[in-house]
Amino acid sequence: MGHGRNLCVSPKVACADSGARTFEEVAAPRCVHVRKGLRLGLLLLACLAFSACGSTPVEERVTLDAGQLSALPAKAQTVALTPQLPTRDADIETAGDRIAEAITSLSKRRGTTTARNTTAALRALDQAEAALARALHDKPHDEPVRDALRSAIRDLNAAEQTIKRSAFPDAIRDLNTLNKKLDTLHGAEDSKL
Repeated sequence: MGHGRNLCVSPKVACADSGARTFEEVAAPRCVHVRKGLRLGLLLLACLAFSACGSTPVEERVTLDAGQLSALPAKAQTVALTPQLPTRDADIETAGDRIAEAITSLSKRRGTTTARNTTAALRALDQAEAALARALHDKPHDEPVRDALRSAIRDLNAAEQTIKRSAFPDAIRDLNTLNKKLDTLHGAEDSKL
C-alpha cells in the first residue's frame, strides 16, 4: 500500500486518477503540500503559545468599607521573650516512657516471642512503678497529686496482673488509659509551678 507518503491510495490508482505517468509525480506534490500545511500549523501553534505567555497579569482591586477596618496601633512593639517553661518531674516522665515501652512490647507479641515480650513489658512496668514511687516519696507534691500517684501505682499493679493472665488487649487498653492520666497529672503539676 504505497511508500508511506500517500496514506490511502495505491500507486496504480493515484496515477490513473491524476493523469501522471509515475507514482512519484503524483506523490511528490502532495507531500510538499502536506509539509507546508504541517509547517503552517506548527507556526500558528507557536504564535498562539507566545501570545499567551506575553499577556499582562490581571489586576484586581478590592474596596473595603471604612467601618469594617480594624483599628491597628500606629506603632506596634516587638517583644522578644525567652519562654519560662515549668520544670517537669523527671520521675513521672520516666514512668510514662516505661509504660509506653510496655505497651509497645505487648503490641509486638507474635508466635513464640510472647514470653520474651511479656517479660520485657513486666520489666518496663517494674521500672515505671519504681519511678512513680520515687516521685511520690522524694518530691514535695500537693495532696491531689500524691493521691493520683498512689492511684497510678495501683493501676500499674493491676495491669501487671492482667499481663500475667495473658489478657494482652485489656492490659494495653488499661496502660494507655494510665499513660493519659499521667500526662494529665504532669500537665496539672506544671500549671501549679
